[in-house]
Order: sequence, then C-alpha cells, then structure tokens
Amino acid sequence: MNAAQKAKIKVSSKVITVTPEAANKMLSRNSKMQRKPMRPVIDRYADDMENNRWELNGQAIIISDTAEILDGQNRLFACVKAETSFTTVVTSGIAADTFYTLDTGARRTLPQILEMQGEKSCATLAGSLNVLATYLGRSTRVMRGNSVGKQLYLLDKYPTMRESVKVAGMYTTTLFPSTSCFVHFIASHSEPDDANRFISAMKGHKTVEDGKKYSAPELLREKMQYELANHMRGSREAQIGFAITAFNNMFRGQEVNFLKYKPGQPWPEFASLKGKPFPGRLKS
Repeated sequence: MNAAQKAKIKVSSKVITVTPEAANKMLSRNSKMQRKPMRPVIDRYADDMENNRWELNGQAIIISDTAEILDGQNRLFACVKAETSFTTVVTSGIAADTFYTLDTGARRTLPQILEMQGEKSCATLAGSLNVLATYLGRSTRVMRGNSVGKQLYLLDKYPTMRESVKVAGMYTTTLFPSTSCFVHFIASHSEPDDANRFISAMKGHKTVEDGKKYSAPELLREKMQYELANHMRGSREAQIGFAITAFNNMFRGQEVNFLKYKPGQPWPEFASLKGKPFPGRLKS
C-alpha cells in the first residue's frame, strides 16, 4: 500500500451489540483469506455467551474497507451457535490487503496466509522465501528477522519461486525441501538447465567409496542420506552451504571426493551467476 492509498483510509471503531441475525449477515461477507473456523474455540465462546460470561475486552471484530470480515469469525459463529447476542468493539475501514499483519491469539503463520491466498505447497514455499530473505540480506542465520510482510513482498518480486517449488517437488531428495527450492531458484536465474540437472541428480542412491571422485550431487545425496540414517542431520544453514558447494562443483564439471565447505562460514557465491550479484541482494 502506497502513501496515497494510506491517506484515503478512514477507520472507525464503535461498541455495538451483535445479535445472532446480525452475526449471520456479517459472516456472509467473511473474507476468503480467513482461516478455517476453529470449532473448539467456537464451542468455548458459545458456552460463555450462553451463560452470560462473555466480557467486553476490547478485542474488535475487524471489517475491511470492502466490508469483509478480516478478524472475529469465531466470535460471530459462537454468537449464532449460542443464539445469544454479545457486545463487542467493531472496527471498520481497515485495508483488506493488511490482513496478514493481524496478530490474534492464534498467530497466522506464513504457510496459513499463503494457503488463504490460494498458493500450493505452502510450507515449502514459505520456507524457501525465508531462506531467500536470509540470502538477500547476506546472513546465514535462517529465520532471524524475516517478517511475514517481507517474505510476501519477495514472493511478489520473485514470482518464479513458485516454479522452483514445483520443480523441486517432482523429486524426493534428502535435502530439506526449502534447500532444494532455494538452490534451484537462484541457479535458474541464469542457468535453468543446470538448476534442473542438479535437482534431478539429487534423487536415487549410489554407494560412494572413500577416496574415489564422484559428481558433487552424488556426494551430497549420500552425505545427507548417511546423516539422516544416523540421526546426525545438521542445521539448515549448513545444509544450504553444502548444497551450493555441490551445485558449484557440478556447474564447473568437477568430480570431487569431498565437499569443501565448513559449517558456520558464509554461504558460497553461486558459480552460475559468474561473479554478477543476484538482483536485490545486499552488497558485501
């Protein structure tokens, strides 16, 4: 939302008594982005309303500038179920596209928001956006300071992340799904064929012998399988570092007998970028 749009917003709040009939009418304008109704919560609220235990606590029913219910559906469903009116604050005029910023008792996660927006493979997409935000900020500590708003902005800016989620999902690998998607996404920026080749090479199984040289994806695959089988799985950050290293070896046509990356070090630059910065990444 830009400054001009914000200036036009007219928000108002008032205390009203909502009848079951009014609640039904409001629910007919329930936002499609809402989560599924939470039946245990509705039952609890309805019991309080029926037994005159419901208190006016300042938590508002939030209505958008397009007259949709953004927050409060469980209270409204409870009102209908209890066939009892309740008193509440109603705030209207909130911009519909600020839905994801609402902070309620059950905080909306990024996968939930993506699902509400009709996205596919939401958990993997959310994890990949988180890794991308970390990479663009030149950090190697995933999930530190990456807000939901920032990650939704990145999805809007880099829509082809959806395609990487789709491609990576075609293969079962021992990498975290977000690792596969992230590597594929960055690599496909300049070398889509190599990005696909890397993901494809991560499937299957091949026993490797000490001292012999193999393709880097084979070594990475066996390393991940060994760690998984022996309950030694390392951190997501370390796995990303090894995955980038393996991709770079493959891109350069190098067979290797070990992956030269030390956990805790900055992630390697992608060889496929050929020294050019990835668009939107902070300068080193």
